[in-house]
Amino acid sequence: MLSYIIAGLLALLLLCIILLIALAGKKKEPDVIPGTVLELTEPLAVPDGPELPKDYTASRTPKEKWSEEEAEEWFTLPGQKEIDSLSKANDNLINEITGAAP
Repeated sequence: MLSYIIAGLLALLLLCIILLIALAGKKKEPDVIPGTVLELTEPLAVPDGPELPKDYTASRTPKEKWSEEEAEEWFTLPGQKEIDSLSKANDNLINEITGAAP
């Protein structure tokens, strides 16, 4: 009698684990934050002027990964001055935290 109860509990536990793995394996669709999706009621009117390049687009479908040309155009490697400034700021923050420790 006791062996049937133990076997039943083990089977129930195994079923719960399988169910948990199945539910955790499903990919959840990302929630859309209100206000992040632009819904236009009229066409965009892009002003003419020297401040906007001729190939300016109001929206585009983003790529999953940048190309080398896009990375070179939009990403600038930090120089030694910026790295030293960041290092100094991090050191100051660490000193404030450890200085307040008993």
